Amino acid sequence: LEILVTVLNENDNSPMFAQPNLTRDVPEDTKVDTAIVAREELSATDADLDTIYYELATTVQGTDGYFAIRGVNSPEIYLQKALDYDKFNSTTLLLYARDRPVTSPDHTHTATATITILIKQSDTRAPWFLPCNYLHNDTSVCISSPYSGRVNISEMSTDPLLLEPGPIHAVDPDYSIGDRIVYSVVGG
Repeated sequence: LEILVTVLNENDNSPMFAQPNLTRDVPEDTKVDTAIVAREELSATDADLDTIYYELATTVQGTDGYFAIRGVNSPEIYLQKALDYDKFNSTTLLLYARDRPVTSPDHTHTATATITILIKQSDTRAPWFLPCNYLHNDTSVCISSPYSGRVNISEMSTDPLLLEPGPIHAVDPDYSIGDRIVYSVVGG
């Protein structure tokens, strides 16, 4: 009597991430389509040797659409939309790894990796002279009024020139960088 036994692989293992928690600093001026987290850092493994299907979600409202993965089987995270530090400076992404497609009726095991993205402000804007007014309530553009003062050319004054609307003062709208403002007269 000959008995042939075939052992079938049962889907009894969940995918696993080598690094389930990652943090990345991303400069505000990073070019669209730049890889933020490499595929090798986020690839999950499955002891059942199943194909892994990935899905990316964000947990922070208003940050959808900025980051994406290259494909359902490629977990590389890339920048999909230009960043603006003034809109948000951090977000949390969840990368799901499943051993079946999302639409599969079969029992599915899932692993989750949490990716924290910290946006670092870049020096993208020139200093603003104060006082200034925002253009159409847009806090990224501030228009200043010209400074003016009176000089009596028949007198030699040793006092500082008084200006309206006040003393010359500028601020850097890229405030987190802490660059020093340097003033110079360029003509006249």
